[in-house]
Amino acid sequence: MPAITISDRLTTALQNHPDVDLKPWLPVLRTSIGETEQAIAGTTQILSIAIVGYWFLARTVVAEISVSGFKITDLGLIQKLLLLLISYCYYRFMALATRRRFLRAAYAVIAERVEPWLEEAELGFFVLPPDVFSSEVMASASADKRLAKWIDTLSYPIMAAVAFGAVIVEIYALVTCFLKFGFGDMLLWAIVFASLLFLVQGTLLFSSANNP
Repeated sequence: MPAITISDRLTTALQNHPDVDLKPWLPVLRTSIGETEQAIAGTTQILSIAIVGYWFLARTVVAEISVSGFKITDLGLIQKLLLLLISYCYYRFMALATRRRFLRAAYAVIAERVEPWLEEAELGFFVLPPDVFSSEVMASASADKRLAKWIDTLSYPIMAAVAFGAVIVEIYALVTCFLKFGFGDMLLWAIVFASLLFLVQGTLLFSSANNP
């Protein structure tokens, strides 16, 4: 049995309750989408810093880290924790991206009923908080067919690179950690187990939102 999407459930609910006032929900959804976009941007920044930090530690470019006057010399522990942080950021990124998809699906259904002219003119993204995805959609709608096709085509590998680049880095980090610390490090095994849970769960979450 095919899964019932949020769009289907919302459409059915609105058919059963045609007198409900939907106007207050549009600003609520716009605010929620904006907050989700900010969280995605923040998670991406933390993920980038964690990846760069791990790369420096893996190449032993630094011998110690100084934080607020305190020197940290056990860089092996920091390297293991960065391994966990990268996988958690991947999980959080995927969870937030899933939430964004569901919010946009709900927004599209409600906006089509409350502001049909806005959706008919393909201007719905103009009233949403700014983000890269909506910018691509707006540019594609306004460009000629050949350019719009290129914009749509290139958006998929870009999203894949952002989403799964962390997985490649995580695999590299796992290999380098085992080579450096050995297979007898129980803390490393615990971190690897938790990291794999984050990676699998994040991938499953995002896969569930393919058709919101």
